[in-house]
Amino acid sequence: MKKLFYLMLSFLFLQTVAKSQNNLYIPPVLNGPVYNLTMANGNYQFNAGINSATKGFNGNVLGPTLIMQSGQQVHMNVHNLLGEETTVHWHGFHVEPENDGGPHTIIDPNTTWTPSFTVLEKAGTYWYHPHAHTLTAKQVLQGLAGMIIVRDAEEAALNLPRTYGVDDFPLIIQTKAIDATGEIQFTGSEPNPDTNLMVNVTKYARLNVPQQMVRFRILNASNQRVFNLGLSNNGVFYQIATDGGLKNTRGTIQRLQLAPGERAEIVVPFSNYGLGATVLLKSYANELPAGTWGAAAAWINHTNSTPSYSPNYMNGTAFTVLKFTVVAATANAVTTVPPATLGTDIPIPAAQATVTRNKYLFSGGGLTVATGSGVKISNTSSYINATNFDETIIDDVIPIDQTEIWVLHGAADQYHPFHIHDVQFYILDRKDSLGNIIPLTSNEIGRKDVVYVGPKQTVRFVTQFKDFWGDVPYMYHCHITVHEDMGMMKQFVVNKYFYVNKNYVGSIENGSVLFPFKTLGKAVIFATDGTTIYFRSGGIHEEITSTPILIQKKITLKVSNGPVIIQ
Repeated sequence: MKKLFYLMLSFLFLQTVAKSQNNLYIPPVLNGPVYNLTMANGNYQFNAGINSATKGFNGNVLGPTLIMQSGQQVHMNVHNLLGEETTVHWHGFHVEPENDGGPHTIIDPNTTWTPSFTVLEKAGTYWYHPHAHTLTAKQVLQGLAGMIIVRDAEEAALNLPRTYGVDDFPLIIQTKAIDATGEIQFTGSEPNPDTNLMVNVTKYARLNVPQQMVRFRILNASNQRVFNLGLSNNGVFYQIATDGGLKNTRGTIQRLQLAPGERAEIVVPFSNYGLGATVLLKSYANELPAGTWGAAAAWINHTNSTPSYSPNYMNGTAFTVLKFTVVAATANAVTTVPPATLGTDIPIPAAQATVTRNKYLFSGGGLTVATGSGVKISNTSSYINATNFDETIIDDVIPIDQTEIWVLHGAADQYHPFHIHDVQFYILDRKDSLGNIIPLTSNEIGRKDVVYVGPKQTVRFVTQFKDFWGDVPYMYHCHITVHEDMGMMKQFVVNKYFYVNKNYVGSIENGSVLFPFKTLGKAVIFATDGTTIYFRSGGIHEEITSTPILIQKKITLKVSNGPVIIQ
């Protein structure tokens, strides 16, 4: 009996070793300025010997890493051979609304979408994925996701690892449920099972890393799971970038929490390890607070059972994400820690904001993509009055160049990662349900486009809407992809609106609702083609001027508070 016991232990040990021996897949790269992407159905063996039906860009699953230069004009040719409609969203990019790739920019089957735009992003890590309403979660889960790396002169001047696939690696972390036949499970409701962990679609991944500084560009592309990353020896590593590019100051950390959609760049000092040494990248889910998908309890104060959540070896435990083995250094290796000062980004001052918008995040019952759901975003604190996403309704109209503070009010029982299109933002503060300040982490200091909002927390961020406007909406939504498909999404348009109010008595005039121009003449001077000028005051609007107002631009005049007579 004892012999049988030891044989079983040996088998389990060999099985564990075998599971850790799959070499990490590194996606190929595409360089611009012209990028050809074909979205097609494929198959892939996540589990050896068993084919799974997948979707991919230029291959069976995932997509190539797109290398772009800041300031470059790029041209995309996206061919849809999926047999169903889709879109492609350039997540984190500041582009014209018609090029953003949201739900309104549908790519029909057997057609090609050809957006062209200037890369305005700072050097950093971004990504691309489908965004067709009610199809996003399933299409991403089936494999449609790829990384974008933007380079610029500021980043190039720093002593950082940047040789792709040598000392600079993409890590796209996802979880899926795959049944015995290889089918990727998707229920179209919450919760979705996700018992298979993979990095770059590799299960039980291992990577040989050189004995030097090694850079990792990490993307949480999971449907719902939060990762709390750290090294198995609790060693320190350095964070050099957030969602929107380089941090101004290097972060020295032992944990990196990433919600779905978030990215971060870290540098690990493998020069501190001996040749042949192994170290694990782990997710310390045992440290995640209740109400976070991946913690021991995915909800707080929840009276219903949680089907498909437990048992799952990743929930509430510390588990391995990737195994590193240290090998010989490369030629011209970077061996010094990243510079303490990295970027020169100037955060938007909160005092510059002229508008504050409140957004309330709700979790509720009836969670299905097909029938709508109780997960919602609302402009008011009333759940009863909250509505699901409606493509025909513009929820926010924002004047061009307006600086705003958005206040995100967390749901009562569950976390939500909030993502906004078009802009990067700066987190001002995070508070608990009692109003106590929760210190920001390294990953929350810098340019962001996704932010974790815990149960009953309040998060404020400041941002500015500039450069682009139009009738095609941008989105903001929960980046739990099944939640956005269920309707936890709203939309906004950016318009070139100026306001004129003859009764305005302030000293600041910038054409906004709060600080309108006092005269039409001044509004016309600052207006450009396409501007709409609204008169905020009714009655007689008298211009005191010695010369006529000459309008030689394409301007629309409208009234907002009753008839106006201009004299």
